[in-house]
Amino acid sequence: MSKTARVASLDVVRGLAIVCMLIAHGMPFFWTTGVPEGLAWLTGAINDVASPLFGLAMGAAAALVWSRPGLEPARRVLTDTARGIIVFALGILLVELDTWVAIVLHVLGVLMVIGIPIAALGGAAIRSGSRRPTLLGLLATVTVASFVLAPWITRVLAPTEQRRPNGALGGWGEIWVALMAGHSYRAVSLLPFFALGALLAATGWLSRPRHLVLRILPIAVVLVIGYVATGGFGGMNLSGDHVDQARDLTLVLMATVLAGLLVAWRPVRGLGRIVALLGTVALSLYALQLLILRPLMEVGAWQTSVFWGWVCMLTLVLVPSAVLIGWRRFLGPGPLERMVALATGKGHAS
Repeated sequence: MSKTARVASLDVVRGLAIVCMLIAHGMPFFWTTGVPEGLAWLTGAINDVASPLFGLAMGAAAALVWSRPGLEPARRVLTDTARGIIVFALGILLVELDTWVAIVLHVLGVLMVIGIPIAALGGAAIRSGSRRPTLLGLLATVTVASFVLAPWITRVLAPTEQRRPNGALGGWGEIWVALMAGHSYRAVSLLPFFALGALLAATGWLSRPRHLVLRILPIAVVLVIGYVATGGFGGMNLSGDHVDQARDLTLVLMATVLAGLLVAWRPVRGLGRIVALLGTVALSLYALQLLILRPLMEVGAWQTSVFWGWVCMLTLVLVPSAVLIGWRRFLGPGPLERMVALATGKGHAS
């Protein structure tokens, strides 16, 4: 397979992440009228899995880019840093829309920058040939270490009383919040999932969806059984602590198995292709749904009507998805994807 070819499973992972985020951003439409307990649990899981799933997709994509032959490391570092700064700035701009959403883009921008060494290691592991086991072992060690250390680092450097709502400060003052002290999101907590994505890319599992399912499914099942047995799925934990991270890992592995099935299992491949299309325009889709959300928030009917709550939710999920699928099919890469590619000297988005 060409180093520059799209990896279908990776596009589906990214697509699942943005769909989960669309749904999570629409859940406040039911805050005043309520939803059944089972649906509330499901939407809570959807909300929790979205950002770490984006982290995994970013890590895998970055490692694949770093694996390309003829790469100039200094230029790649500058490009990744520039992309991170642009995504950070987009996140800060979207905060100004004043929606109820805790914006994650600026956190992902910081993650792009601090994840560069891991992406470089992942790329080296993909290219390594005879040295592959050694570099894969090193990358796996880094991944496990990050899962162990990230909650401890966050607890020490940003204890509960120092947490701040994501987007509350605005501007460059948001960097520390995005890196470490965010109430909802922080790059340090997403870094283990970034490393896991790089590891999955380096093993080649993402390029072989059936293999991905067979490798990840047993691990996911064990985690689910353990978490159900301990009541973990129903508990409330501090965002970013070890228990919360274990829950996120369980959900991410389940979503990764689903992504593999959507690519490998013939009866659902059509749905998988739609999700993959959404994954290729995830940045533009994220911004568009916030632009649509702002006026929907002013529709007072949803505050007293379950029917209007569903109307607003479906509008928020389906309208921007349909617009960007049409854009992708007929116009190519999304507008923000094009802008980022041009601004960072890549020349074109894929």
